[in-house]
Amino acid sequence: MIFIDRRFLLILLAGYIIFSGSCKKAKHIEPEPIVESNVLYNEFTEPLVLSQPGTKLLLDLDKDRKNDLAIRLTVLPENLMTTYFYVAEPLNGDVQLVATGLLDAYAFPSNAEIFEIIPPGSSKRWSGSNGILLEKYVYQSDIKRIGMFNGSRKLYLGIRIKKAQNFHYGWVEIRHDEHLDIDRIVISGTGLYKLSERAIKAGAV
Repeated sequence: MIFIDRRFLLILLAGYIIFSGSCKKAKHIEPEPIVESNVLYNEFTEPLVLSQPGTKLLLDLDKDRKNDLAIRLTVLPENLMTTYFYVAEPLNGDVQLVATGLLDAYAFPSNAEIFEIIPPGSSKRWSGSNGILLEKYVYQSDIKRIGMFNGSRKLYLGIRIKKAQNFHYGWVEIRHDEHLDIDRIVISGTGLYKLSERAIKAGAV
Protein backbone atom coordinates (compact mmCIF):
# COMPACT_ATOMS: atom_id res chain seq x y z
CA MET A 1 0.00 0.00 0.00
CA ILE A 2 1.29 3.41 -0.95
CA PHE A 3 0.78 6.18 1.59
CA ILE A 4 0.58 9.74 0.30
CA ASP A 5 1.39 12.60 2.61
CA ARG A 6 -1.78 14.56 3.37
CA ARG A 7 0.14 17.83 3.22
CA PHE A 8 1.34 16.96 -0.28
CA LEU A 9 -2.26 16.45 -1.43
CA LEU A 10 -3.28 19.82 0.00
CA ILE A 11 -0.44 21.52 -1.87
CA LEU A 12 -1.50 19.87 -5.15
CA LEU A 13 -5.11 20.92 -4.62
CA ALA A 14 -4.17 24.54 -3.89
CA GLY A 15 -1.99 24.68 -6.99
CA TYR A 16 -4.82 23.36 -9.16
CA ILE A 17 -7.25 25.97 -7.84
CA ILE A 18 -4.81 28.82 -8.51
CA PHE A 19 -4.01 27.51 -12.00
CA SER A 20 -7.63 27.02 -13.00
CA GLY A 21 -8.54 30.48 -11.71
CA SER A 22 -5.79 32.13 -13.73
CA CYS A 23 -7.02 30.43 -16.90
CA LYS A 24 -10.47 31.95 -16.62
CA LYS A 25 -11.20 34.93 -18.82
CA ALA A 26 -10.77 38.21 -16.98
CA LYS A 27 -14.06 39.86 -16.12
CA HIS A 28 -14.70 43.10 -18.02
CA ILE A 29 -15.20 46.03 -15.67
CA GLU A 30 -17.08 49.02 -16.99
CA PRO A 31 -15.29 52.33 -16.25
CA GLU A 32 -17.00 54.71 -13.89
CA PRO A 33 -18.93 57.37 -15.81
CA ILE A 34 -17.43 60.85 -15.74
CA VAL A 35 -19.70 63.15 -13.76
CA GLU A 36 -19.96 66.45 -15.59
CA SER A 37 -20.17 69.56 -13.43
CA ASN A 38 -23.32 71.66 -13.61
CA VAL A 39 -21.19 74.81 -13.35
CA LEU A 40 -19.64 76.65 -16.29
CA TYR A 41 -16.30 77.37 -14.67
CA ASN A 42 -13.69 79.82 -15.92
CA GLU A 43 -10.39 79.42 -14.09
CA PHE A 44 -7.69 81.89 -15.03
CA THR A 45 -4.27 80.29 -14.60
CA GLU A 46 -2.94 83.83 -14.86
CA PRO A 47 -5.40 85.92 -12.79
CA LEU A 48 -6.86 88.98 -14.50
CA VAL A 49 -5.50 92.15 -12.90
CA LEU A 50 -6.98 95.65 -13.04
CA SER A 51 -4.66 98.40 -11.86
CA GLN A 52 -4.29 100.98 -14.64
CA PRO A 53 -6.75 103.88 -15.10
CA GLY A 54 -8.86 103.71 -18.23
CA THR A 55 -8.50 99.93 -18.57
CA LYS A 56 -11.05 97.14 -18.12
CA LEU A 57 -11.33 93.37 -17.87
CA LEU A 58 -13.95 91.61 -20.02
CA LEU A 59 -15.65 88.43 -18.77
CA ASP A 60 -17.60 85.88 -20.82
CA LEU A 61 -19.44 84.14 -18.00
CA ASP A 62 -21.59 81.73 -20.04
CA LYS A 63 -18.88 80.93 -22.64
CA ASP A 64 -20.98 82.02 -25.61
CA ARG A 65 -18.15 84.17 -27.02
CA LYS A 66 -19.97 87.34 -25.99
CA ASN A 67 -18.73 89.38 -23.05
CA ASP A 68 -21.24 89.71 -20.22
CA LEU A 69 -19.44 91.79 -17.61
CA ALA A 70 -16.66 94.37 -17.53
CA ILE A 71 -14.51 95.26 -14.53
CA ARG A 72 -13.08 98.72 -15.12
CA LEU A 73 -11.18 101.51 -13.42
CA THR A 74 -12.23 105.12 -13.85
CA VAL A 75 -10.37 108.12 -12.40
CA LEU A 76 -12.12 111.39 -11.58
CA PRO A 77 -9.83 114.34 -10.70
CA GLU A 78 -11.51 117.17 -8.76
CA ASN A 79 -9.49 120.16 -7.57
CA LEU A 80 -7.21 118.80 -4.84
CA MET A 81 -8.81 115.34 -4.66
CA THR A 82 -8.68 112.40 -7.07
CA THR A 83 -11.25 109.60 -6.91
CA TYR A 84 -10.67 106.10 -8.28
CA PHE A 85 -13.73 103.96 -9.07
CA TYR A 86 -13.34 100.19 -9.52
CA VAL A 87 -16.63 99.18 -11.12
CA ALA A 88 -18.45 96.03 -12.28
CA GLU A 89 -20.46 96.86 -15.39
CA PRO A 90 -23.15 94.59 -16.94
CA LEU A 91 -22.69 94.73 -20.71
CA ASN A 92 -26.25 93.91 -21.76
CA GLY A 93 -29.78 93.93 -20.40
CA ASP A 94 -29.75 90.21 -19.59
CA VAL A 95 -26.98 90.53 -17.00
CA GLN A 96 -27.56 91.64 -13.40
CA LEU A 97 -25.40 91.83 -10.29
CA VAL A 98 -26.15 92.01 -6.58
CA ALA A 99 -25.91 95.58 -5.33
CA THR A 100 -26.24 97.32 -1.99
CA GLY A 101 -27.45 100.86 -1.55
CA LEU A 102 -27.53 102.90 -4.73
CA LEU A 103 -24.22 102.09 -6.42
CA ASP A 104 -22.13 99.65 -4.36
CA ALA A 105 -21.67 96.01 -5.35
CA TYR A 106 -22.49 93.42 -2.69
CA ALA A 107 -19.73 91.01 -1.57
CA PHE A 108 -20.58 87.36 -0.78
CA PRO A 109 -18.30 85.19 1.39
CA SER A 110 -17.24 81.74 0.18
CA ASN A 111 -20.08 79.15 0.04
CA ALA A 112 -22.80 81.77 0.53
CA GLU A 113 -25.95 81.07 -1.48
CA ILE A 114 -26.54 83.26 -4.53
CA PHE A 115 -30.16 83.21 -5.67
CA GLU A 116 -33.34 85.27 -5.74
CA ILE A 117 -33.47 88.01 -3.08
CA ILE A 118 -36.88 88.17 -1.40
CA PRO A 119 -37.75 90.82 -0.56
CA PRO A 120 -35.21 93.07 -2.26
CA GLY A 121 -34.05 95.95 -0.09
CA SER A 122 -31.49 98.69 0.30
CA SER A 123 -28.98 96.26 1.82
CA LYS A 124 -29.09 93.72 -1.02
CA ARG A 125 -30.91 93.57 -4.35
CA TRP A 126 -30.45 92.54 -7.98
CA SER A 127 -29.53 95.39 -10.31
CA GLY A 128 -28.79 95.87 -13.99
CA SER A 129 -26.75 98.99 -13.23
CA ASN A 130 -23.05 99.36 -12.51
CA GLY A 131 -21.83 98.28 -9.09
CA ILE A 132 -18.85 99.93 -7.38
CA LEU A 133 -16.45 97.36 -5.96
CA LEU A 134 -14.06 99.88 -4.43
CA GLU A 135 -13.71 103.65 -4.17
CA LYS A 136 -10.38 105.26 -3.42
CA TYR A 137 -10.07 108.93 -2.49
CA VAL A 138 -6.68 110.62 -2.63
CA TYR A 139 -6.42 114.06 -1.07
CA GLN A 140 -2.85 115.34 -0.94
CA SER A 141 -1.13 112.75 1.28
CA ASP A 142 -4.35 111.24 2.67
CA ILE A 143 -5.92 108.11 1.16
CA LYS A 144 -9.34 106.69 2.00
CA ARG A 145 -10.92 103.51 0.62
CA ILE A 146 -14.53 102.35 0.91
CA GLY A 147 -16.62 99.54 -0.56
CA MET A 148 -17.49 95.96 0.36
CA PHE A 149 -14.54 94.59 -1.62
CA ASN A 150 -12.05 96.88 0.11
CA GLY A 151 -9.22 94.75 1.52
CA SER A 152 -10.82 91.50 0.38
CA ARG A 153 -8.66 88.39 0.04
CA LYS A 154 -11.39 86.28 -1.55
CA LEU A 155 -14.93 87.55 -1.93
CA TYR A 156 -17.55 86.98 -4.59
CA LEU A 157 -19.73 89.17 -6.76
CA GLY A 158 -23.15 87.61 -7.34
CA ILE A 159 -24.38 87.68 -10.93
CA ARG A 160 -27.24 86.25 -12.96
CA ILE A 161 -27.89 86.00 -16.69
CA LYS A 162 -31.32 85.68 -18.30
CA LYS A 163 -31.67 83.02 -20.99
CA ALA A 164 -35.04 82.05 -22.49
CA GLN A 165 -36.82 84.07 -19.78
CA ASN A 166 -35.05 82.16 -16.98
CA PHE A 167 -32.12 83.22 -14.82
CA HIS A 168 -28.82 81.37 -14.44
CA TYR A 169 -27.00 82.32 -11.25
CA GLY A 170 -23.26 82.65 -10.83
CA TRP A 171 -20.29 84.33 -9.19
CA VAL A 172 -17.06 86.22 -9.87
CA GLU A 173 -14.15 85.73 -7.46
CA ILE A 174 -12.56 89.08 -6.59
CA ARG A 175 -9.50 89.97 -4.55
CA HIS A 176 -8.25 93.45 -3.63
CA ASP A 177 -4.49 93.83 -3.32
CA GLU A 178 -2.91 96.95 -1.86
CA HIS A 179 0.83 97.63 -1.85
CA LEU A 180 2.62 100.97 -1.46
CA ASP A 181 -0.64 102.85 -2.09
CA ILE A 182 -1.15 100.97 -5.37
CA ASP A 183 -4.45 99.09 -5.64
CA ARG A 184 -5.20 96.06 -7.79
CA ILE A 185 -8.46 94.22 -8.42
CA VAL A 186 -7.67 90.58 -9.18
CA ILE A 187 -10.13 88.17 -10.85
CA SER A 188 -9.21 84.50 -10.31
CA GLY A 189 -12.26 82.78 -11.79
CA THR A 190 -15.99 82.80 -12.52
CA GLY A 191 -18.79 80.25 -12.27
CA LEU A 192 -22.29 80.08 -13.74
CA TYR A 193 -24.89 77.39 -13.06
CA LYS A 194 -25.92 75.57 -16.25
CA LEU A 195 -29.37 74.83 -14.81
CA SER A 196 -31.75 77.78 -14.65
CA GLU A 197 -33.53 79.02 -11.54
CA ARG A 198 -31.16 77.13 -9.22
CA ALA A 199 -29.14 78.63 -6.38
CA ILE A 200 -25.36 78.44 -6.57
CA LYS A 201 -22.79 78.59 -3.78
CA ALA A 202 -20.19 81.33 -4.09
CA GLY A 203 -17.04 79.69 -5.42
CA ALA A 204 -18.74 76.38 -6.29
CA VAL A 205 -17.36 74.49 -9.30
